[in-house]
Amino acid sequence: MRNLKYDDMTKQQREIQGIIRKIAREEVSKGKTVKIGFGKLMINRDKYKWSVEKGMLEIEDNRNQDTSKN
Repeated sequence: MRNLKYDDMTKQQREIQGIIRKIAREEVSKGKTVKIGFGKLMINRDKYKWSVEKGMLEIEDNRNQDTSKN
């Protein structure tokens, strides 16, 4: 049986997810809490997103977003 989620990704997307999973495994081995998303990685509440232009993970800066409700 084929993994349809995996088959829906391009070769480049699969390679990126592989890099993210490798980083995640390294961080888990250091005792950190890790969550993986499509092109995203969260390590101990720090959010990272894959930058296609730079070819690397970049930290997301959520401090500038207004979280207050009026």
